[in-house]
This record gives sequence, structure tokens and C-alpha cells, in this order.
Amino acid sequence: MKISVIIPVYNSMRYLRECVTSITSQTYRDIEVLLVNDGSTDGSGDLCDALAREDSRVVAIHQPNGGTSAARNMGLERATGDYITFTDNDDFWERPQALEELVAQLAESDADMVLFDCTVYWQDTDKRVPSRPCADRSRVRNKPASEAILHLMSANIFSTYCVWGKLIRASIIRENGLRFPVGMRNEDIDFCGDLFRLSRRLDWYNERFYVYRKGHEGAQTKQRITYGMLNDLKTVFLRQMREAEALEDADLRRAMISYLSFPYAVWMGQSKLVRDERVSSDVAEMKRYRHVLRESTHPSVGLVRRVCGVLGFSLTSSLLAVYLRKRNHLS
Repeated sequence: MKISVIIPVYNSMRYLRECVTSITSQTYRDIEVLLVNDGSTDGSGDLCDALAREDSRVVAIHQPNGGTSAARNMGLERATGDYITFTDNDDFWERPQALEELVAQLAESDADMVLFDCTVYWQDTDKRVPSRPCADRSRVRNKPASEAILHLMSANIFSTYCVWGKLIRASIIRENGLRFPVGMRNEDIDFCGDLFRLSRRLDWYNERFYVYRKGHEGAQTKQRITYGMLNDLKTVFLRQMREAEALEDADLRRAMISYLSFPYAVWMGQSKLVRDERVSSDVAEMKRYRHVLRESTHPSVGLVRRVCGVLGFSLTSSLLAVYLRKRNHLS
């Protein structure tokens, strides 16, 4: 079983070697690492070539700058593996045996997608924060997709919304022509929504090995929210809601709406972080979907629902904005 690891690269000289070495050092050897240099200006492109010369499993691909989605899409075009996963160019893996264990689990479950969690590394404070309690594999493996998704939502697992938190059967992507929306933020929510809707067998890997680096100047979570970002989240939410509401399977429809409840709560909070006259009309549209709060199994969304019932929609959105600003160290 060949595993393709797609890494979009942009101006990551400081972190890229650590990232790639952490993957090529895995005990499981049948891999390809696709480094998609997205028009870097700091020498990262040359480093991609050097890493490819050092290990034949590493492939350097160069393209003009088009953003993370365009780079990932190029990686999908070139990937030849049976399963595909993604890594961000400033993150890294721990546990050298992790991929070997993941493949062993797939041999048992034949899952379309196996999910896993992460450790957050705050570089500015040199602090590691393990993610919240993991899911229960017995409630994911060999369960209907709708039941597995609802459990993952109830477990409050951050990485369910991140493409790097998944090992995905390549045929699911290829046969459905899945690609990331180019030029948009919140592309992971959109892509993962498609994956959850299309996958029929899920699995869960209980060990944390992915290290998600935050707290440095290049991190996306340090960027101030703009109206464009807010509009991207709205666009992704509305598209995924249309797909969910069109599902004939009532259980899967409920599971997908539960999946979308957390991005909806983020949309509520981010609407208070943007000063733009267009936000008021967006909020009017947002309120038409407030029923997703009631249909959610996500514990954080459950808290939002209860607070909203007491304080109202606007004040709850303001409290969410305060939380989002603090969590992401936004100014």
C-alpha cells in the first residue's frame, strides 16, 4: 500500500527540512512526499530540490504562486498512492512508527478514511498542548458513516475539520473529482465536508503523532480576519448545507448538519471581528440557519446553543468573537 503525502510549500525555509525528515524517517517506507513549491521567494524551492536529491521518495514540483488550495490540487494531480494525506510545511510528525500502525489498521478495517488527532505546539511560548480526549475507535470502525460522524462530532475533535488529520483512500478523491476551492480560506472545511459525505467506512487512530505548529508570524491563525475571509466561510457553509440538505439518507443528513454546526458557530463569532457594512446582510442570512445549533451533537456548539437561548444571538456572537481572538492570539 503506497501512501502519498502532499505538502504545499511557501516560504518555509525555517521549518521545511524538519517537516520532510519527520515523514521520511517513518518506519513505513512505501511513501511518496510531494513538495509543491508555490512560488516561494525565500529559497524554499531550492530546498525542495535538495530534499528530492537526498531521498528518491521525495518529489519536488514547482508552480507559480496560486495559494494553498492550488498547491494541494497540483499534489492531487501528481499523487500515485493508494491513500493520500496532507501536511502543512511548518508542521511535523512524531512517532516514527505511526504510519506503519495506520496502515496496519487499514488492513483490518478497509476504511475509506482513517482519522487522527494532533498535538498543538505554540512556538512563541515553546509549549505543547495535547488535544482533547480522543474518539472511541469502537464507535467509529465498522459503524455506519452517519453514526461514526456523529460520534466524532460529540468527541469535539479539532482535527476533524483539517485535511492533515486524515488518511484518505485515493479513489474517493479521484472518482469524485474532489479538489480544493482555489483562492479561498476555509478550504479544509469544504474538502472535509465532501470526504465525510462520500466515505462509507471510517476508522480512528488513537495515537497523536501530528504536531500542529502555531504562534509564529507566518501562521494563518495569526492573521486578522477580513471580510473576504468571512465571505469565504459563508460560501463554504452554504455550499455544504445545500449538499447536506439534498441527502436522501436522513441519518447522514443529520450527521452532516452536525458537522457544519461548528463552522456555523465560528461564522457567528467572526462576524463580530469584521468592520464592514456588508456584514449586517450576512448576519440576516446567517440567522436563517440558526437551527443547525439545535441539531448539533458537538459539545461546544451545545454550549453556544444554551448561551444563545439566554443571551440572544447578537451577544452570543460577541462572546464567540472574544473567544476566537484569545484562542488565536489575534490583536
